[in-house]
Amino acid sequence: MSAPLYFDQTPVLGWRAWTLVETAEGPELRSVVYAHPWPARRPLRMECEPGGCLGARWPTQPHSCGIHAFKVRVSAVAFPSMWEARRFPQFVAPEQYVVGQVSLWGRVVEHERGYRGELAYPYALLLAPEQRRFAAPLADRYGVEALIDPHALHLPAPDA
Repeated sequence: MSAPLYFDQTPVLGWRAWTLVETAEGPELRSVVYAHPWPARRPLRMECEPGGCLGARWPTQPHSCGIHAFKVRVSAVAFPSMWEARRFPQFVAPEQYVVGQVSLWGRVVEHERGYRGELAYPYALLLAPEQRRFAAPLADRYGVEALIDPHALHLPAPDA
């Protein structure tokens, strides 16, 4: 059975983690997997990565291009350490991760644990208390709520 496919402008909400990077323009969200910056105030559009996709006729080809989100928060929280440990045997976590909800729309494919979509934009961000100083700048940059949550994902720096 193939995965359900949605063609709609009504967003599907999912959960994801981003790497939080401090830049000269202020804090920025980036993809955990590709380290691409997420654009501010406009949607991120799915693009096939060069050499990383089996076909461009998405979703008729069995590849995983798209903007991914999990169905449940706990999966998004676990993702950065799981992904980084696969890539780097001596995993050292980046100092900052942010977990939040993301809106997916356009072509959206549902999978067992989540979704992948054609277009995406952060819906709300959950920051750890130690990340409080980033809340206002992130809210301003992306135009979304940036809430302080004591249960939010925050992996400390290795020397902390």
